[in-house]
Amino acid sequence: MMIENHNQILDTTNNFLFRNNLIIAKRIRKLQEQIDRASVEVHRLWVKVYQVGGDIMKYRRTMDTIDVFLKSIANKGNAFNLM
Repeated sequence: MMIENHNQILDTTNNFLFRNNLIIAKRIRKLQEQIDRASVEVHRLWVKVYQVGGDIMKYRRTMDTIDVFLKSIANKGNAFNLM
């Protein structure tokens, strides 16, 4: 009788641990899916930031060109003679 009780307790404990492991595995899969989605989103945002950085550099170059153009008008009176 004592061995049967002990075996029953072990079976109950094993079943409990098995169910807990399934729950934990499911949570881990869900977290991994969230991490994967976040990783894709971070990469997408990084690409956008890189593109914006390129746009900022283009804007600065354009502003520099406009600045040179306006200074040429102010200093020489001829906007088309930039040298």
